Amino acid sequence: MLVSQDMDAIKNLLDNEIGIVGVGLVIAATVLTALGKMTTDQWTSYTQWAFGIYAGGTAVHGGLKAIGGKVNDNPAHKTPEVVK
Repeated sequence: MLVSQDMDAIKNLLDNEIGIVGVGLVIAATVLTALGKMTTDQWTSYTQWAFGIYAGGTAVHGGLKAIGGKVNDNPAHKTPEVVK
């Protein structure tokens, strides 16, 4: 059961563009640390900030949905209005 929940969390993270970019940035920071371009303290600080911003944005988005505000989940796929 726990493995299934973990997989759902990973699927949810990788299901949106922000999650994919966040994972990519953390991977990039990890590579830079492995190459000696970043210290481990810098890596720790960076990943904490990246996670904090992601979690904060997710919380605000969820809060807006909970109070009934209309939240456009994907504005790029908005159907254009027909002009007459």
